[in-house]
Amino acid sequence: MIKRQKYPDMKPSDRTFFAVVGIMTVILAIIIILLIARQVFGNVVTKTVTIDLSMQNLSCFENGKRIDLFKISSGNKHHPDDGEDHSTPKGVFYIHDKKIDEYSGELKCPLPYCCWIIEYNIGIHAGYLPGYPASHGCIRLDLENAVKLYSWAPIGTKVTIYQGGK
Repeated sequence: MIKRQKYPDMKPSDRTFFAVVGIMTVILAIIIILLIARQVFGNVVTKTVTIDLSMQNLSCFENGKRIDLFKISSGNKHHPDDGEDHSTPKGVFYIHDKKIDEYSGELKCPLPYCCWIIEYNIGIHAGYLPGYPASHGCIRLDLENAVKLYSWAPIGTKVTIYQGGK
């Protein structure tokens, strides 16, 4: 059986040329796809929040760079209302719901611009900042910063709460 060549009069240098052109075409197509994807989806930004209970502050990060630092008031270990431990829990959580006009029936108080992180028990919301831990476990921000955080952090944002050193 005689093997026929697809292009019998093509020299090896011609085949190399067409192979390079083919590879360049594939690379160009990939670049175009990536540029279109960037236009459609935009740049991916990773947003995270950290809360340092010892310093009573909350930091907002975009792609690992701190963009904001807010004073907070976290949970009080010996709350004056009932003497119970209402310390803010430490750990890694995620914002799972957000409500602008939330209200606590149990505590009979508003929780404006609330970002819920632990079921519907612990949230980050606007409230009074006396300069020390004073809440029933939630993280309080002043109203201006609560609005900023609420607008900036989407549902799913990672929130890390830890006890740093003073």
